[in-house]
Amino acid sequence: LWLPETNVVRTVRVGDMYFSVDSSLDNVFSVTNGMSEPPESRLAVSQTVWRVLLPQVTTNATVELVGLEPYATNAFVNVSSNAYVYLPDGDYAFTVNGEEAWAVCVSGMPVVAHAIPQSLHIESIAVDADTVTLGVSAAPANWLGRFSSILDVRAAKCLPFGEGNDLVSPADMRIVSNTNGTVTITIPRAAAERMFYKVKAP
Repeated sequence: LWLPETNVVRTVRVGDMYFSVDSSLDNVFSVTNGMSEPPESRLAVSQTVWRVLLPQVTTNATVELVGLEPYATNAFVNVSSNAYVYLPDGDYAFTVNGEEAWAVCVSGMPVVAHAIPQSLHIESIAVDADTVTLGVSAAPANWLGRFSSILDVRAAKCLPFGEGNDLVSPADMRIVSNTNGTVTITIPRAAAERMFYKVKAP
């Protein structure tokens, strides 16, 4: 490889492995330092850009991105159908291959982007002594299979929902995928009776 002199971390991809060196004085990309994911962040000109994962985007070799200029216009897709881009802090809305609408909020750390669902509904609520179980559906039908792990669940005694204190901790959520494309989310039942529940994508 022929590379310009720079003190910025440099990363090369060989197949589905990533190799980095830390400065212009270290020009050896050691095979013992290979990573299955690219670095968490990079320094781009004068700002830090963070790794953004686009999970399960496609089986194509690359995808076209519109709305992330000038930071990214396309992305390589690995054998797991995942792609990566790097973005500075901010809120982004973009499209993948001119069809699917995606969104992501970057705030000082690596993050996972998600396709925007056409609809997201709570279909059923079952309450027992210790837990509340929500049956959730989404469109398109495969959306929950790809993104159920990023769902936010809110529980409140009255409306409107707040911005923080009614958010259920992900550690308290148990998400089970069903064969019909829906998911079942079980959360602890609070000591105070909660009457309203909301499920949303971040």
